[in-house]
Amino acid sequence: YAIAWVKIENGEMQSGKLANNPSYYSYGQEVLAVADGVVATAVDGRPENVPGHVPPLDLFAPVCTICGNHVVLELAQGQFATYMHLQPSSLRVATGDRVRRGQVLGLVGNSGESFQPHLHFHVTTEPGMTGQGLPYLIERFSIIDPSGAPQLRTRELPLDGMVIDFGS
Repeated sequence: YAIAWVKIENGEMQSGKLANNPSYYSYGQEVLAVADGVVATAVDGRPENVPGHVPPLDLFAPVCTICGNHVVLELAQGQFATYMHLQPSSLRVATGDRVRRGQVLGLVGNSGESFQPHLHFHVTTEPGMTGQGLPYLIERFSIIDPSGAPQLRTRELPLDGMVIDFGS
């Protein structure tokens, strides 16, 4: 149930130099809390990657190195929402903070085990990369069909390859 979110404009994920993080439309976008909760973990200070280059995976490193800069929210009923690959020094919350749905947690970046700027998001039964993945629903969004026409969806989880518009 994990999703790697990227922003697309005119069918492209970036403009300009591919090896430059700010060339990607996702880079610097605000990351919002999906629900009220308490920050279980907030990790900042991990360096960003050059797009197209992922640092070598250290199988003995703590899982949080894979996540890069990240925030884990403890939601109701033992559920945890994880937001990964955030920009260094962009976190606006700290461990223990109470947050409200829609509150800005940080900015999309390219830290951790990440090939390009994007937001990795998932919900689990345990914090971070542990625990069982849980399904979740997004209240309202539109998918853009091949003709370019939006189709409103409510209380669904987007499927692989869908182009989503949250502004509709």
